[in-house]
Amino acid sequence: MATEVDKLLTLKAFYLARSILMKPQRVSDALKMIEVAVKALEKRTGNQEKLRLLFYILIKCEIHRESEECIDIRERAKGLSVEIRSKAYDYYMAIEEVTQTTKQVHGFSAGVIADNGVKIESHRVGQDYFGNTFEYYHDYASATLGVELNSLRKQDLNFLKNTNLMEVLTHHGIAYPKNV
Repeated sequence: MATEVDKLLTLKAFYLARSILMKPQRVSDALKMIEVAVKALEKRTGNQEKLRLLFYILIKCEIHRESEECIDIRERAKGLSVEIRSKAYDYYMAIEEVTQTTKQVHGFSAGVIADNGVKIESHRVGQDYFGNTFEYYHDYASATLGVELNSLRKQDLNFLKNTNLMEVLTHHGIAYPKNV
Protein backbone atom coordinates (compact mmCIF):
# COMPACT_ATOMS: atom_id res chain seq x y z
CA MET A 1 0.00 0.00 0.00
CA ALA A 2 1.33 3.43 -0.91
CA THR A 3 2.09 5.89 1.87
CA GLU A 4 0.20 9.18 1.88
CA VAL A 5 2.05 11.82 -0.16
CA ASP A 6 1.69 14.49 2.57
CA LYS A 7 3.43 12.20 5.05
CA LEU A 8 6.30 11.40 2.68
CA LEU A 9 6.85 15.06 1.76
CA THR A 10 6.75 16.13 5.40
CA LEU A 11 9.23 13.43 6.40
CA LYS A 12 11.49 14.36 3.50
CA ALA A 13 11.37 18.04 4.44
CA PHE A 14 12.33 17.14 8.02
CA TYR A 15 15.12 14.71 7.06
CA LEU A 16 16.52 17.03 4.39
CA ALA A 17 16.59 20.02 6.75
CA ARG A 18 18.25 17.97 9.50
CA SER A 19 20.92 16.74 7.05
CA ILE A 20 21.54 20.32 5.89
CA LEU A 21 21.95 21.43 9.49
CA MET A 22 24.55 18.73 10.10
CA LYS A 23 26.86 20.66 7.75
CA PRO A 24 26.71 24.27 8.98
CA GLN A 25 28.90 25.50 6.11
CA ARG A 26 26.16 24.41 3.67
CA VAL A 27 23.16 26.07 5.36
CA SER A 28 23.56 29.39 3.54
CA ASP A 29 23.76 27.71 0.13
CA ALA A 30 20.77 25.49 0.92
CA LEU A 31 18.69 28.49 1.97
CA LYS A 32 19.54 30.25 -1.30
CA MET A 33 18.43 27.14 -3.21
CA ILE A 34 15.19 27.03 -1.23
CA GLU A 35 14.53 30.72 -1.94
CA VAL A 36 14.99 30.13 -5.68
CA ALA A 37 12.47 27.26 -5.45
CA VAL A 38 10.00 29.33 -3.43
CA LYS A 39 10.15 32.25 -5.89
CA ALA A 40 9.69 29.92 -8.87
CA LEU A 41 6.79 28.02 -7.30
CA GLU A 42 4.99 31.17 -6.11
CA LYS A 43 4.44 32.02 -9.79
CA ARG A 44 2.76 28.68 -10.47
CA THR A 45 -0.89 28.08 -9.72
CA GLY A 46 -1.58 24.33 -9.68
CA ASN A 47 -2.20 22.38 -6.47
CA GLN A 48 0.83 20.16 -7.11
CA GLU A 49 3.03 23.26 -7.37
CA LYS A 50 1.54 24.68 -4.18
CA LEU A 51 2.24 21.38 -2.39
CA ARG A 52 5.83 21.61 -3.62
CA LEU A 53 5.97 25.20 -2.37
CA LEU A 54 4.76 23.99 1.02
CA PHE A 55 7.51 21.34 0.98
CA TYR A 56 10.24 23.99 0.57
CA ILE A 57 8.66 26.23 3.19
CA LEU A 58 8.68 23.30 5.65
CA ILE A 59 12.38 22.70 4.95
CA LYS A 60 13.03 26.37 5.65
CA CYS A 61 10.92 26.17 8.80
CA GLU A 62 12.96 23.26 10.14
CA ILE A 63 16.25 24.97 9.31
CA HIS A 64 15.08 28.04 11.26
CA ARG A 65 13.45 25.97 14.01
CA GLU A 66 15.57 27.46 16.79
CA SER A 67 15.13 31.09 15.69
CA GLU A 68 12.40 33.73 15.92
CA GLU A 69 12.10 33.64 12.12
CA CYS A 70 10.39 30.24 12.29
CA ILE A 71 7.18 31.81 13.62
CA ASP A 72 6.50 33.73 10.40
CA ILE A 73 7.54 30.75 8.30
CA ARG A 74 5.16 28.48 10.22
CA GLU A 75 2.31 30.93 9.69
CA ARG A 76 2.96 30.86 5.97
CA ALA A 77 3.14 27.07 5.93
CA LYS A 78 -0.08 26.77 7.91
CA GLY A 79 -1.95 29.14 5.59
CA LEU A 80 -0.77 27.35 2.48
CA SER A 81 -1.58 23.95 3.98
CA VAL A 82 -5.14 25.09 4.72
CA GLU A 83 -5.49 26.61 1.25
CA ILE A 84 -4.62 23.37 -0.53
CA ARG A 85 -6.25 21.09 2.07
CA SER A 86 -2.97 19.39 2.93
CA LYS A 87 -2.17 17.79 6.27
CA ALA A 88 1.56 18.45 5.80
CA TYR A 89 1.69 21.37 8.25
CA ASP A 90 -0.08 19.36 10.96
CA TYR A 91 2.27 16.45 10.32
CA TYR A 92 5.27 18.76 10.55
CA MET A 93 4.09 20.21 13.87
CA ALA A 94 3.55 16.68 15.23
CA ILE A 95 7.13 15.79 14.23
CA GLU A 96 8.44 18.98 15.79
CA GLU A 97 6.63 18.27 19.03
CA VAL A 98 7.94 14.74 19.38
CA THR A 99 11.51 15.60 18.39
CA GLN A 100 11.85 18.70 20.58
CA THR A 101 13.91 18.12 23.70
CA THR A 102 13.55 20.09 26.88
CA LYS A 103 16.18 21.56 29.11
CA GLN A 104 17.17 19.17 31.87
CA VAL A 105 19.10 19.70 35.04
CA HIS A 106 22.14 17.43 35.35
CA GLY A 107 24.77 16.96 37.99
CA PHE A 108 24.89 16.08 41.64
CA SER A 109 23.76 19.49 42.85
CA ALA A 110 21.85 20.41 39.71
CA GLY A 111 24.72 22.59 38.59
CA VAL A 112 24.40 22.00 34.85
CA ILE A 113 21.41 22.77 32.65
CA ALA A 114 21.56 21.10 29.27
CA ASP A 115 19.38 20.93 26.18
CA ASN A 116 20.19 17.98 23.96
CA GLY A 117 18.76 19.68 20.87
CA VAL A 118 16.49 17.89 18.42
CA LYS A 119 16.10 14.16 18.94
CA ILE A 120 15.82 12.35 15.65
CA GLU A 121 16.37 8.70 16.37
CA SER A 122 17.49 6.27 19.00
CA HIS A 123 19.01 2.85 19.01
CA ARG A 124 17.74 0.57 21.70
CA VAL A 125 18.65 -2.85 22.95
CA GLY A 126 15.91 -5.30 23.77
CA GLN A 127 15.60 -8.84 24.96
CA ASP A 128 13.22 -11.51 23.71
CA TYR A 129 11.45 -14.19 25.75
CA PHE A 130 14.42 -16.54 25.35
CA GLY A 131 16.97 -14.10 26.73
CA ASN A 132 18.45 -13.17 23.36
CA THR A 133 19.41 -9.53 23.03
CA PHE A 134 18.78 -7.50 19.91
CA GLU A 135 19.13 -3.91 18.77
CA TYR A 136 16.41 -1.93 17.15
CA TYR A 137 16.23 1.49 15.61
CA HIS A 138 13.54 3.99 16.51
CA ASP A 139 12.93 6.98 14.22
CA TYR A 140 10.79 9.52 16.08
CA ALA A 141 9.54 11.39 13.00
CA SER A 142 8.32 8.40 11.02
CA ALA A 143 6.87 6.73 14.12
CA THR A 144 4.87 9.88 14.90
CA LEU A 145 3.25 9.77 11.47
CA GLY A 146 2.69 6.01 11.61
CA VAL A 147 5.11 5.36 8.75
CA GLU A 148 7.17 2.21 9.08
CA LEU A 149 10.34 2.82 7.10
CA ASN A 150 10.91 -0.91 6.61
CA SER A 151 7.48 -1.24 4.99
CA LEU A 152 7.90 1.56 2.45
CA ARG A 153 8.21 0.90 -1.24
CA LYS A 154 11.85 0.88 -2.32
CA GLN A 155 11.44 4.10 -4.34
CA ASP A 156 9.81 5.92 -1.39
CA LEU A 157 12.56 4.85 1.01
CA ASN A 158 15.20 5.89 -1.53
CA PHE A 159 13.49 9.29 -1.84
CA LEU A 160 13.46 9.78 1.93
CA LYS A 161 17.00 8.65 2.63
CA ASN A 162 19.06 9.40 -0.49
CA THR A 163 17.59 12.22 -2.57
CA ASN A 164 19.40 15.51 -2.03
CA LEU A 165 18.12 19.07 -2.38
CA MET A 166 19.58 19.61 -5.86
CA GLU A 167 17.92 16.41 -7.12
CA VAL A 168 14.56 17.56 -5.72
CA LEU A 169 14.95 20.97 -7.39
CA THR A 170 15.75 19.29 -10.70
CA HIS A 171 12.77 16.94 -10.39
CA HIS A 172 10.53 19.94 -9.72
CA GLY A 173 11.81 21.69 -12.84
CA ILE A 174 13.55 24.44 -10.91
CA ALA A 175 16.79 25.66 -12.41
CA TYR A 176 19.29 26.73 -9.79
CA PRO A 177 21.83 29.13 -11.26
CA LYS A 178 25.38 28.36 -10.23
CA ASN A 179 26.20 32.03 -9.62
CA VAL A 180 23.53 32.64 -6.96
